[in-house]
Amino acid sequence: MNRSSIQPIHWLACTIISAALGVIWCIGRWQRSWKKETYEQVEALIQKKEEAQKPHDTTHDFLPTLPSCVKRYLQQVLPKTNMQLLIRSLVMEQEGTFLLNGKWIPFTAVQVFSANKQNPGFVWDANMELSLPFTLSSMPIHVRDSYVDGKGTMVAKLLGLFPMVYVHDTPDLNHGELIRWLAECCLFPTTLSPGDGLEWTSMESLPDTENKSRAKAHLKNSKFGTNVEMEFRFNQQDMIESIFAIRPALVGDRLEMLPWEGQLSEYESHDDLLIPTKMEVGWWKNGQLELYFKCHNTKFRFEFNV
Repeated sequence: MNRSSIQPIHWLACTIISAALGVIWCIGRWQRSWKKETYEQVEALIQKKEEAQKPHDTTHDFLPTLPSCVKRYLQQVLPKTNMQLLIRSLVMEQEGTFLLNGKWIPFTAVQVFSANKQNPGFVWDANMELSLPFTLSSMPIHVRDSYVDGKGTMVAKLLGLFPMVYVHDTPDLNHGELIRWLAECCLFPTTLSPGDGLEWTSMESLPDTENKSRAKAHLKNSKFGTNVEMEFRFNQQDMIESIFAIRPALVGDRLEMLPWEGQLSEYESHDDLLIPTKMEVGWWKNGQLELYFKCHNTKFRFEFNV
């Protein structure tokens, strides 16, 4: 091989290496940007949960006023050794699968909650792995679903770089994110005690016998002017078995109101609280529950206020 033929090969190799390094640099830069945005949202959430909560009823005198199924539930899941404990925040780790374009893809996530009923919020930061066709490799999708200072944000980016979904601070989204927060209060159940904008109503007077193990929670958030309600269903062990609400769903590029249900199971004791570790969520369509989310909650780090 003569010298003249080596030069084009050398130039091509340098070009390929330079391009690859450029792509790696861009991906790294955008991933750092993603982490920075997530950190900023978590910081804003932490500031909100620091705002004073109303005094907590440490005597549990509210129990006789509740629907019987809610009373039995709270008696089981609230702290028994220290009734003064009040959850301020929770950092939780998850692993599971998410239905995307008809395929279940794995994910891991970290979620931070504020347990303040008048400053509710969460930041769910997930990494999903999208399998590439005809290969053994995968491509990461970064997803962040959040509700901070009364504003919802839903964003997903391929490689943390290429936008797939972005919705921010619309009335329907904000409403739906507060519904999600209320549904996930079972993960920090001191928040489900009545007061500070949360009320319970019984469904026992309705003719269906199943309603004896159901109750509705009504959350009125005066700060953000948002009111939501949700039906809680309890099993024979007095644990929350499922939750049900009408919630905005992202259909294409718009939000539609659809029946939404979450199923909870595999309760475990953490910090003297009973918490569901398995969660499955779906939309009711054509009379069937179509699941799109399955997870196991693996780690819990609570911050308490006494």
